[in-house]
Amino acid sequence: MGRGRTVDPGRGSLIIQISTEGNGEMESRLSQLVTTLTVISLLGLATQSAVASESQSRRLSPRDYSIHELSQKLETYYAVSPDHPEVDPKYVERRVREYFADIPVMIGICGCESTFQQYREDGTLLVSRHVKEGTNRRDSTALGVCQITYKNHYGNWTKSPETDITTLEGNLAYARWLYEENGTSDWSQCGG
Repeated sequence: MGRGRTVDPGRGSLIIQISTEGNGEMESRLSQLVTTLTVISLLGLATQSAVASESQSRRLSPRDYSIHELSQKLETYYAVSPDHPEVDPKYVERRVREYFADIPVMIGICGCESTFQQYREDGTLLVSRHVKEGTNRRDSTALGVCQITYKNHYGNWTKSPETDITTLEGNLAYARWLYEENGTSDWSQCGG
């Protein structure tokens, strides 16, 4: 009768059923294989956990800084490489138009708020763009293409990685949630 070995690293199981009866060398190799697969699987789980933990710890707490300091820190803290596709306003505009195809007013709001920028040309996060002057302000922590205020919404958007407003997709997702909750009132200078 064959022997079965099960490796259960948590989420999935690998069941190996091979007859090793009377073959010590085969049983030894099978044991090494099972050990190797266990280690690989556990390393994968540890890596996933570390990535999730790193993402959570990267968030700057607005309680630790003045608005001026926070505004300055946000720009570089969440920066990306200048060659990242989300640095290109044309890419961002295409993505905004796709994402808000069902809510056209939000396309206009994003264009007005940020000129379709999530990041500046140097890869720093777009923070505190002054709508009327087209300049950066140091008395606000509005972020990204939808210019969502980091300080005011920190408690809500940090609950889910899908609504991390420091990323393009998270900024769009959180803006959709805000729109569904409040209409355009969160964007008073650009249509609210």
